[in-house]
Amino acid sequence: MLATLYVAADRFDELAALADVARTARPDAPDTWMLTGLAARRLDRSRDSEDAFETALARMAPSERARVQD
Repeated sequence: MLATLYVAADRFDELAALADVARTARPDAPDTWMLTGLAARRLDRSRDSEDAFETALARMAPSERARVQD
């Protein structure tokens, strides 16, 4: 919920900080890596964004990965 509010308000520095906390708590969860990727992309950190999205995809179940990649 908080992540959605940060995105809606274009507060991507705060989203990045939230994603860092979430990733520390749940490092294997793809959604935390997706948040990291979104924040990095919006902060013009393309390489970090690409790495985060690739990590998220690697942690997804095949059915979830297929849905995201379509």
